[in-house]
Amino acid sequence: LTARSHVFAKAYDNLADAMLQSTTYYGFGEENITAMEAIRIVVEDDYPARSRWIEDYLSAGLRALQEKYPDDIEEIRGAGALWGLKLARPSLGKVAATLTKIAPKSVRNDSHLVDKLVAGAVVDEAYRVHGVLLFLGSNQDTLLKMSLPLIAGQEECDQLLGCLDACLSAGLGALLAKFVKNNMPLVSS
Repeated sequence: LTARSHVFAKAYDNLADAMLQSTTYYGFGEENITAMEAIRIVVEDDYPARSRWIEDYLSAGLRALQEKYPDDIEEIRGAGALWGLKLARPSLGKVAATLTKIAPKSVRNDSHLVDKLVAGAVVDEAYRVHGVLLFLGSNQDTLLKMSLPLIAGQEECDQLLGCLDACLSAGLGALLAKFVKNNMPLVSS
């Protein structure tokens, strides 16, 4: 932690807060053994090669989905086992009007609100219907993200790609309407 002395003292110069910014490494031998074992597994199981395989497989699969749904997938980003999709904004119609009425001003003024809701609707559908966990990227550039473990094989990659295909075939606008209806009680009444 780097801070000026007076700032550090104000924040941490008491017993309750003294260890808030500490390391998780305490110099114990067990931690060294754990780290060495983790490195051994990475080398023996050749995680770099597994990452390259996942990248090749997902890249091809995601590009095929982009060709199938060119109006829904604007951009694909990723490498290894971490990927993101920039989804298009669907035609919102009544959903947008409803959101404008019920959303707090601070949320309504978020220029990424629609992107977040669309990606959130896909995250919701993927988890509830397909048991696949996706997540959103940063607050500035909203991406639908997926991250497979390096032990994933073709079956897990196919499950992810099938889930995305099913979500996209349902339609982003339909998923958004369903998401808003299920998560905002005022909309469904």
